[in-house]
Amino acid sequence: MDDLQVLDVLFEHELLPFERKGEIQEMVRKSTDPLGAFLVKKKLLSERALYRFITRDLGMNSKEVFRFKDYEITGRTIPKYRTSGDFFGIFPLSNSRVAVTLCDVAGKGIEAALLTIHLANLLNSGVDMSSVVPSSVMKKVNIISRAFFEVDRYSTFVFIILDLLSGTVEYSAAGSPPLLRYAYRENEVEELDTRNIPIGIFDDFQYRGSRSDLNPGDAILLFTDGAYEGEDLQGRAYGIDRMKRVFKKYARQSTRSLLRHLIFDWRRHSIFRRQADDTTYLVLRRVKKKR
Repeated sequence: MDDLQVLDVLFEHELLPFERKGEIQEMVRKSTDPLGAFLVKKKLLSERALYRFITRDLGMNSKEVFRFKDYEITGRTIPKYRTSGDFFGIFPLSNSRVAVTLCDVAGKGIEAALLTIHLANLLNSGVDMSSVVPSSVMKKVNIISRAFFEVDRYSTFVFIILDLLSGTVEYSAAGSPPLLRYAYRENEVEELDTRNIPIGIFDDFQYRGSRSDLNPGDAILLFTDGAYEGEDLQGRAYGIDRMKRVFKKYARQSTRSLLRHLIFDWRRHSIFRRQADDTTYLVLRRVKKKR
């Protein structure tokens, strides 16, 4: 999706004045600025309208609890400003599989929102996710996105396919914080391998995929860097170790309850400081049936 295609999306959803379509397209063609910078300079877009479009029309960052068979998936995004560079999506696939994505776009404001729209449209319609493995999807996302991103505009990205029958979790993570897995039987939290660079940097990077399992009672926590970088009044970061402790303590509760505890503890740590970054949590949990 190039700049003019992104513009078409904005016009289609009335985020830009349709009566000025030809004029704006011509201005974009002649401009040497990145699309986001151009639109910011011309004051043509509303951040609030953009974020509403992302969450309402594209279905990203939903507060709904998604339930599939014995699984719950719930996320929460807390923007630093009116719009967020974080977004997550949940995509039911065929063959009893569900795709889950979490992305943290570099930058803030309107440019980050435009990149979010670009990637969300890519995931909704531009990539066939029904039969491929996460590492190949990551490669496609990276190649297509490179045409839109600049050197200072990239994103961390996690792509997961959950098999609802076996509990197998296939994933590929690009530049993201570690995924945390709670093992019910051992009552322990482990970090899952996420060694890949962010998308939007190199055209030909070969992204690695990995596998894990969600057994009954297990849970996997995804999060963006805002979830552990917040500082208290002494300048001490919240940290991943503290998040692990909270995750372990409440992992056996519902996904919604777990998120409430994670967010409460995170906010308590930085209660007298401004939020440092967009913050997103996303939990996948396999419910353990009561006997």
